[in-house]
Amino acid sequence: MPMTSPTWQELTRTVAERLTRLDDGDVLSLQHGDFYTQCQMAEVWLHAEAVSNHHLPPEHQLSAEQEERLRADGWLPPDPPNNSNWHVKVPVLAPMPLSDDEGARLAQMMVGALRDVFKIDSPDLVQGKAFNAFY
Repeated sequence: MPMTSPTWQELTRTVAERLTRLDDGDVLSLQHGDFYTQCQMAEVWLHAEAVSNHHLPPEHQLSAEQEERLRADGWLPPDPPNNSNWHVKVPVLAPMPLSDDEGARLAQMMVGALRDVFKIDSPDLVQGKAFNAFY
């Protein structure tokens, strides 16, 4: 799924729109190299993740400052064995999908992690992938 966007703002808007249309089992992943953010809709929760040092090679380990930025932006730190990545869980009231406000907030967190924490140079470098984990 191409996520080519000329600006970070446009990428954030595109991700927000997609998040509000996710069905049970749908996954949306944004990645550049070893760095990624992803989320999965699971019944009444949307679980989002940003990669942690647990999954990064030594040359891409996050600094204490980068981890503090993730925390300040609303990500919860890894807590193995439950979550080995930075994460957040958003309740979704059925049958309504994720609200526009929650979609915008989560999109900002996901794209912001790529831009501000992982220091991806351009939104054009971000590869998007969408699929349903149940099919």
